[in-house]
Amino acid sequence: MTELLYITRKVRGTGGMQRLNADLWKGFQQFPGVRVKRVAPLFFADVSFPLRALFSAYRSRRYVSRIHLGDAALCPLGAALGRMTGIPISVTACGLDVVYPKKWYQRLLRSSLPAMDHVVSISRWTAHQVEGRGVPHAKISVIPCGTWETSQTQRTTQSPLTLLTVARLIPRKGAAWFLRHVFPLLLKEIPTLRYIIIGSGPCETGIRSIIRSLHLETSVQLLIDCDDRTRDGWLNRAHLFVMPNIERADDPEGFGIACIEAGSRGLPVAAASIDGITDAVIEGKTGHFFRSEDPDDCARVILQALKRPLPSASVSRETMKHFHWPGLLHSYRHVFAL
Repeated sequence: MTELLYITRKVRGTGGMQRLNADLWKGFQQFPGVRVKRVAPLFFADVSFPLRALFSAYRSRRYVSRIHLGDAALCPLGAALGRMTGIPISVTACGLDVVYPKKWYQRLLRSSLPAMDHVVSISRWTAHQVEGRGVPHAKISVIPCGTWETSQTQRTTQSPLTLLTVARLIPRKGAAWFLRHVFPLLLKEIPTLRYIIIGSGPCETGIRSIIRSLHLETSVQLLIDCDDRTRDGWLNRAHLFVMPNIERADDPEGFGIACIEAGSRGLPVAAASIDGITDAVIEGKTGHFFRSEDPDDCARVILQALKRPLPSASVSRETMKHFHWPGLLHSYRHVFAL
């Protein structure tokens, strides 16, 4: 039986990389005729993790056909594994793991990333960053993040018109920028418009301050650490999902999983045309783009999307067509030559 060794450091937490690594682990285990083993940290700051990875790879070197790394920060370990075992090494590159700006990190990455036999990038933007660090174009594939089949609950949209953002409350997600610069413009056109923000993070205090200073208490609701049922309920009731990211050179958006989570439920998306988000929305089919940090363009796109909404059924169908995990995993298996 063919064996795949999957080495990942992202098994705890709720971020995009953790979600991606969990999805890959779930999907790899579904490969027919392939035995999959995972090596991951046992707890936070598990110093034994790289040693266990080296030992596991060396011990099973006669049986393993492929070693896959969960993100590019593991490439120095991957380069050592490749020299020690001769097994083909591939890696999924996510975004920040490629562009993290510390000089020591970039030196390590530029010496180890090109040593990988193949690099799977989750977006064209990430692939461009990978190529800029010395990896030949022929060794790069673009396979986006995906979504699993969801139970198709009947959407229950009703008045008032409602916008929704689900995100970590950090600067690059743009919720504070959107509240201050865009939402007041929208209220002038649609006074009854509501905005629901679901998430938590360091920008929470600033967002609450903006709500108070602009007297938005009756129009904006901030839900901190709500459960999945509440989140899914709003994904079902909202009229438009908004992803208003702003540029942060040291903290980019490698893809935009929230966009496809919304789209899979038939909820159209309005998103900033920035970083890897440009691969997470199919323009005119699952949503629309606006220029990042351009309040007028953002408001224009949202108002048009609310006035002429995309049909929910087609949004869901197009999202699953492009981002359903079974199809994406077929591409991974092709890369692995399993």
